[in-house]
Amino acid sequence: MAEQECVGFIDMDCFYVAVERTLDKSLVGVPCAVCQYESQQKDTKTVDRTENRKVTVGGASLIAVSYEARARGVTRMMNTGAARKQCPELITVMARIPRPRRAFALCAIDATHLSSPQVPTAHGKANMAVYKEAGQAVCEVLADFAEKVEKRSVDEVAVDVTRAAKDLLESTPFADVLEEALAPGSHQADSAATLEMARESHAANRKGSKAQKERLERTSAGGDYDQEERMLMAAAVVVSRARRAVSDRLGFSCSGGVAPTKQLAKLGCGLHKPNQQTVVLPRHIDGLLQDLPLDRLQGLGGKEGKQLISRLGVTTAGELGALTPDDLVRAGAADEGSARIYIAMARGTYRDPVVHRMTYKSFAASKNFYREALDTDEAVDAWLKKFSEELWERVTKDREKHNRAPTNVTISVNRGGSSVSRTGPLSIGWVGSAAVVHDGAVSLFRRYAQSIQTPYQIQTLGVGVGNFVDLPKEGKGGGIMNLFKSTKPASSSPRPPAPQKRSSGGIGKFLGKAQAPPPPPARKKKPAAKGMEAFLGGGPQKKARRAPAEVIDVDAPLVHRPANDVVIDVDAEPWTCSKCTYHHAEAEAGFLACAMCGAQKE
Repeated sequence: MAEQECVGFIDMDCFYVAVERTLDKSLVGVPCAVCQYESQQKDTKTVDRTENRKVTVGGASLIAVSYEARARGVTRMMNTGAARKQCPELITVMARIPRPRRAFALCAIDATHLSSPQVPTAHGKANMAVYKEAGQAVCEVLADFAEKVEKRSVDEVAVDVTRAAKDLLESTPFADVLEEALAPGSHQADSAATLEMARESHAANRKGSKAQKERLERTSAGGDYDQEERMLMAAAVVVSRARRAVSDRLGFSCSGGVAPTKQLAKLGCGLHKPNQQTVVLPRHIDGLLQDLPLDRLQGLGGKEGKQLISRLGVTTAGELGALTPDDLVRAGAADEGSARIYIAMARGTYRDPVVHRMTYKSFAASKNFYREALDTDEAVDAWLKKFSEELWERVTKDREKHNRAPTNVTISVNRGGSSVSRTGPLSIGWVGSAAVVHDGAVSLFRRYAQSIQTPYQIQTLGVGVGNFVDLPKEGKGGGIMNLFKSTKPASSSPRPPAPQKRSSGGIGKFLGKAQAPPPPPARKKKPAAKGMEAFLGGGPQKKARRAPAEVIDVDAPLVHRPANDVVIDVDAEPWTCSKCTYHHAEAEAGFLACAMCGAQKE
């Protein structure tokens, strides 16, 4: 039998609204919402940081809605105009971003500390950096309580608190642990209120259920507890204390779930919000899943879930769990591997260990151009430059904090049903510039453009950097290690001379206007590779081999391993990475590749 895990799952309450409220106290306690753009304009204007970002006319879809507004019928993704008709007193705020090099403080946030250096839009599009920084600050607080902290999305985190729960049980009488675990605002998954919330669909929860409210009645003791259940009740105390620390240090409330697996902890977390938590004990699992809508299971909220419903006629986890993997395969509802996972999730036996992952493994920026496609070299170059500048701000900030740098650059292109990506090497170390990223992106696009014709009709364009490696600390800020740094532009082959001017347009015209970079300086002999560089082979990066597919026994503990990361910006349906299960909510739903592991969106 696998060693017991005590997993906590943290979901921030109305996170974007909460961040805005720490920056503008006038928003506290009133119906308010956050929209990503001021309007559905073709071109996103840059708004000066001194300007008022409250949107009184127009406004794009809402990406976050306060509980006060939800109580008046306003939901996420509702058009701003319709939301104002539903709730005339609604205050709508356009998403903001911070200027570079300003970290989110690990303390109670003062509005004057963060509002003065911020602008709402940059690089021609919305930038959600302030919310990502706030999410990173949450992870750092939770790391004080958990052995492993796994960033699951901008506002969701899974934590492994097994060791902390064991330590608490060894040092504290169980009666005291139980008293704290059952404090007002804490629930067990077999209560009538919990089972009522479990019957709501994923779609209703995503919009913002009116039934979500603070329930502060004390939970009954629930009888005797065996050792496994005692561990979980101790874990509930740890998670409760961690949530309180997030509130005390950052000013954000959050909800939590505690269970033997990550899947069940996430499910429990969504049952009672805001500012509450739910414990799922082994004795609760069957009853909790019996009437649970199928779309509440991980990965079944979209077309996969609809396919199971249409092919099998099942609508709840209980109905699906009564089947076998062979039933799903025979009905053509899933392949063998997926069938085993779906059945295990429906039975509550799917094991997905918490992976320590607090930082993104890659950065990316992109934008949709559905209203007016990118057709020319000049238009593509302009956006590649904007994306490169945005990425460079993130890279430099991350490099200062984590002593690491990316070693590859990727472009992603969607031409209306035809999606491609191209990746090449990137050499920056402790130096580099946005121009180096841009040069690498242009080189990749040049090779891709040779296979297509103008007008390009590009509907989505993105640039990402990834495959981070650790940098030698002695090279930070100068010193002898600077002798070994390279400013060579990112290219897998020697850069060809600038093309001659041509009378026709196309890629030749595009490249003809680009300034050829100076030749790279003579390189010193590279020192022996160390650390991560040695692990990766020291020199040119080898192409990573795809891990073989896992064979999963439906009656044995299931293990799901993660992959690698990337980002993007658009209005799209939320999706979950099939490789690492990172969830891309509204602000990241348009990413063409996973924001955590870099795997391409399927």
